[in-house]
Amino acid sequence: MARKRTVSLDIIEKAKIGLTRLPQKSVPEKSIDAALEEIKPQIQSLLKKGYSRADVCEHLLQLGIQTKEYQLKALLSRKRFHTKER
Repeated sequence: MARKRTVSLDIIEKAKIGLTRLPQKSVPEKSIDAALEEIKPQIQSLLKKGYSRADVCEHLLQLGIQTKEYQLKALLSRKRFHTKER
């Protein structure tokens, strides 16, 4: 029969202290969805100025954010679902 692996209470306490002392990990990148959510006001502003979703996608690509029109459509329709009263 296999022997169960155990850890001493002292090791557990040291692990708790060590893990608590770790600094906040910085995240140098965000997902496309998170990036789009962050620049949502600017996207909405461009659409109000007459730019199409395709135009916005093209400009975002030039700025280093590769996205598709359906992602913008989904981003812009999220607000309606969250504010919809039941």
